[in-house]
Amino acid sequence: MSGSYSIFSSALGPFRTAVAIIGKGFSEAAFTGLILYTAELFPTVIRQNGIGYTSFVGRLGASVAPLMLLLDDIWHHLPQTIYCVTAVACSFAACLLPETINVPLPETIADVECKR
Repeated sequence: MSGSYSIFSSALGPFRTAVAIIGKGFSEAAFTGLILYTAELFPTVIRQNGIGYTSFVGRLGASVAPLMLLLDDIWHHLPQTIYCVTAVACSFAACLLPETINVPLPETIADVECKR
């Protein structure tokens, strides 16, 4: 989505705005999915720590995001390129996560280690 945003000219203002809003919606859906998936991955004894860490990393990314505009001085398309590459890399990394459908939640750290 972010890659398509960078190729549209500023003459297509309303279209760019629509793409940005759709991208924001996908971003929020990904963040919600991340929290839900994290709760299923971590064992009960450290689940709150895992969710807290995930939330921290997400909020850290949100706080650093405005600084990406500084890279616009180096090359006009650099911020969009970085966002696009990051999104694609995260999509591929998500494919490596284990399936959690009909799998009981791990209760202890030993349960997680046995799944490996």
